[in-house]
Amino acid sequence: MSANTTTVKVKKTDLSGTSTAYKAVAVVILILLVIFFLFPLYWIVTGSFKDVIEINSRVPIWFPQNPTVDNYARLFENPAFLWLFNIVFISAMAMLLTCITAALAGYALGKKRFYGRAILFTIIICAMALGIQAIQHKNAITRLRNLFILKSPPFYRLLIFVIPNNFALYG
Repeated sequence: MSANTTTVKVKKTDLSGTSTAYKAVAVVILILLVIFFLFPLYWIVTGSFKDVIEINSRVPIWFPQNPTVDNYARLFENPAFLWLFNIVFISAMAMLLTCITAALAGYALGKKRFYGRAILFTIIICAMALGIQAIQHKNAITRLRNLFILKSPPFYRLLIFVIPNNFALYG
């Protein structure tokens, strides 16, 4: 018996062969991205310690002049823990039910052969692709009914519904 040995080339993932300027530019870009993504969190946290005058000032105040916890005291006068529980519970249940149904559907579509499997798969993919537009369309109709725009001629309704969707993220 002879053993066939093959050599596998491993692609280098380190930056040993690149220039120092490339590394410096990459680090600067990454630091700017970190600042860009962490700034809203910083603004929310510092804003929670500002009083009303500092929050509503025309010139942004980067650090609270007189830090206060009055905002938190006013928050917890209301049932804030109940609100937090509701949000966490609803999100967790939605995630859990989605994972269970997706796993069951994925298993059935991947392993089982049955009549209508391709059609069912197509319907699921279409529902995933068009779900956002359907929700946006329903919300737009509700808003337009409130504004009495649905009494306008059909051409204007076409402009209201079709043109914004052409520039939307998902088309």
